[in-house]
Amino acid sequence: MSRRVVFLDRRAVTAPLRSPAFPHQWQEYPHTPPELTLERLQGAQIAVTNRVAITEAILDAVPTLELVAVAATGYEHVDVAACQARGVRVCNVRDWSVSVPEHIFALTLALRRQLPSYMQAVEQGQ
Repeated sequence: MSRRVVFLDRRAVTAPLRSPAFPHQWQEYPHTPPELTLERLQGAQIAVTNRVAITEAILDAVPTLELVAVAATGYEHVDVAACQARGVRVCNVRDWSVSVPEHIFALTLALRRQLPSYMQAVEQGQ
């Protein structure tokens, strides 16, 4: 069975994406204003959103929806309780939050060890 996947605001995610490993029909939009959300999700089983709101009204109007995948760490724009009440799963980007603390830690070490100054000195032949 093929799933209809709709990415509502693809422009927000510049990273390349792997194609799902199941039969699907992929539709993406660079941006979706609120008044077009319902129209674009009609018949979809999977909604991918970065910041487009998924409300109780949207869920009521799109009974085919099975999954809301948030292309970010936060999901405050998704009515999670309404999703749970309808059996719609919600997930976000896994391991995204690990990369942010790692990056902060690496930058802290670089500053503590004065790596930018050292790199500049090496580039200038000192």
